[in-house]
Amino acid sequence: GLVRTLRPEIIIEIGSARGKSTCAMALACRQNGRGKVYAIDPHTANYWSDYGTEKTSYDLLRDRLEKYDLADCCEILRKTSQDAFKTPPFAKIDFAFIDGDHSYEGVKLDFELCQPLLSDHALVAFHDSIWGYFPDDPNCRPDLGVPKFLDELRRDGYEAVTLFAPP
Repeated sequence: GLVRTLRPEIIIEIGSARGKSTCAMALACRQNGRGKVYAIDPHTANYWSDYGTEKTSYDLLRDRLEKYDLADCCEILRKTSQDAFKTPPFAKIDFAFIDGDHSYEGVKLDFELCQPLLSDHALVAFHDSIWGYFPDDPNCRPDLGVPKFLDELRRDGYEAVTLFAPP
């Protein structure tokens, strides 16, 4: 149980963008001697993933995986989460990192897509769970729904921890 969680076989990441988190998780798989990351992202151009570069987020992700020789630990699914979960190339999920559409509806949908495939001891991490608690943060947008959705999960009995690391 717990060992499997600490050394997950199947990791899914919804919202890989340029691949910084993707590479960190793929490197963990390599160091664990097991596991694979499925990086789910349609890689459509947007401010968050393409700002300040001539390359697309897809090209940057592929370049990073190649540079660090991690392609064997990661499969890129260039799709929306809805499309990726229609015929997923995995049967169970041990660790899910949800970092895609940060709206309430988007984060809820991504969790609901993952939920039926979560293994018995799966962990789910949500990016930007602190946004919303600090409305004066310049990165905070009014449509960020991660904190609201996590509050709902807590009310439904899920264990949820929000971590805050000051700059």
